[in-house]
Amino acid sequence: MGNNPVATFAGDLNGDADPEAVVADAILGFFVVLGVLGGNSQPSSVPAGPSPVDARPINLNGDALQDVVVANSNGTVSLFQSTNSAPGAGRVGAQAFGFTRTDIVCGTVGPTKLVVGDFNKDGRDDIAVAGCHAPAAAATPIRTNTAVPVATATGVPATSTSTSAAATLTATGIPATATSVPATATVVPSTATSVAATATNTAQPGAATPTSTPQTPTATRSATPSATAGPPQIGGRAFSISPRNGVVQLAWQGGNQQTGYMVARLAGGLLTFIPAAGLPAGATSFTDQTPLAGLNCYALLPQGTSPQAYSDILCAMVGFGTTTGAPQTFTLKLNQASTASFAWTAPQGAGQDRYLLATFGGATTPLSGAATSAAIQINGLTCYALGALNGGLLLGYTDQVCGLPGFSNLGP
Repeated sequence: MGNNPVATFAGDLNGDADPEAVVADAILGFFVVLGVLGGNSQPSSVPAGPSPVDARPINLNGDALQDVVVANSNGTVSLFQSTNSAPGAGRVGAQAFGFTRTDIVCGTVGPTKLVVGDFNKDGRDDIAVAGCHAPAAAATPIRTNTAVPVATATGVPATSTSTSAAATLTATGIPATATSVPATATVVPSTATSVAATATNTAQPGAATPTSTPQTPTATRSATPSATAGPPQIGGRAFSISPRNGVVQLAWQGGNQQTGYMVARLAGGLLTFIPAAGLPAGATSFTDQTPLAGLNCYALLPQGTSPQAYSDILCAMVGFGTTTGAPQTFTLKLNQASTASFAWTAPQGAGQDRYLLATFGGATTPLSGAATSAAIQINGLTCYALGALNGGLLLGYTDQVCGLPGFSNLGP
């Protein structure tokens, strides 16, 4: 089966109700091993692109068979749609596997990682590609669709709010229903050297294809026009997010080993880089003036780094909070660790006697009315909102912020 495996997964590729094991090999391609009782089946080799680096299951056409997406080291992503037996046909033994292959060019180098999931909860599989260095001439993301509906998402819950948490949040007046947040690591940004990215979806018949809103974001630059002086350090640590007044403010620590920055944003099922021209090496903040409706997820990619450096992944759901009585400047950062650190200021007019930090899908944390910060452990993609109370009455609550620990490679 090859001596250089780089990724494995199991799925029913031929409709015999037995899972097959798919093994991506860095030299030979990816292999399909039939799920025959006793484990004596012979592997069936399916060639991918040169030097595959990752492989994931995906449903490209809405049937009950798993399809396959493979990332190749030459800047391409290969989509393999199964042309095997219909579900329930009961194929057994070492049957040949058939696929229709489509290659998508995402750049000239990479990618390094794939993530598949229904990121925007539209019932269609999406693909996010990380580590793909795209040609400078590329200017728009690539998005392909098929005409067959996807019956369900790929195992991602529609919401991340548990029953007990919903009851607790509802009791405090913070809605527990507006939490359609993917519960897996589905927000892997493509890199770095241009505004090109790859997002692949399967579309429902008659459904409008989502389009991206024209961007007119503004970059807030540091006073220093060049990278920060001092010991060698790549900028992007302490990446933070703060949604307020309909915009999303991002900030980070500077450095002196990057040539600039790109901000990757995943929203509405589309991965883009903003601003298109990038940010200078001395930038330490950026304001997205036009976030899309729903969840907007961001990662910072310092340019001129090898291997490509990237920050934590942070998200915001703009418009979730109340217009009055909410704590101000609610900010989340992960500091390249598994602790979610929050900071805020009192609501306009104050009057609060306590705060309640709500973890969607988890517990709520009561805090003193004089508190301006908090820190809690975070496991997986988790979203939060902060409410201000007085005498048990909810004055207001913030927009949601979310964090995904373990993604950044910048170190502590």
